[in-house]
Amino acid sequence: MREIAGPKDLPFGGTWTFELADTGDGGTRLTLTEDGVIEPPVFRALAKWVFGLDTTQKDYLACLEKHLATP
Repeated sequence: MREIAGPKDLPFGGTWTFELADTGDGGTRLTLTEDGVIEPPVFRALAKWVFGLDTTQKDYLACLEKHLATP
């Protein structure tokens, strides 16, 4: 589990939990779960309708996939 700075330091906070599971065919499935909070309503609105709530996770997983594909 990874935790970012809490609401006392920033207007957002939370954790990412990484779970690895055997796919049964020699592969591994990664499940990334975010438990986050965004305090100011304007930040929540921007995150939902402008930036996307899962943009950071998608970017992280794309970079991880690229890294793992490199020989």
